[in-house]
Amino acid sequence: GTSFRWLIIKRNASGQLAVDLNNHGNNFGLPALAVNDNAYHTLVLNIDTATSLLRVWLDGAVATATLPSPFTWNNGTSDKVLVSEDRSNATVFAGSWDWVFAANGVLTPAQVDYLMANDPNL
Repeated sequence: GTSFRWLIIKRNASGQLAVDLNNHGNNFGLPALAVNDNAYHTLVLNIDTATSLLRVWLDGAVATATLPSPFTWNNGTSDKVLVSEDRSNATVFAGSWDWVFAANGVLTPAQVDYLMANDPNL
């Protein structure tokens, strides 16, 4: 449904990247990752429930956060879809996507580093 947000990637009031999971039930501020306005960014997000780690790469810099253990997705009966809009308030995504890569599984840090260094789309 449109009212449940199981994955939120945002720029917080301090200009840093933040990730919220499970309809804002799990919040992760990432102070090491600054998001500048009016610039293209390369973002990689790994949610590894087996190791309870959230890893986020932004423009080559990486930050990690620890998920609750055990971590479970709480997306109820909502549709499991990704959209880049939020009709609930004025914090809508007002940019554009260049490309999106979704993997069925978790990439290792070495795999992410390789993709970022060698993929001509980045």
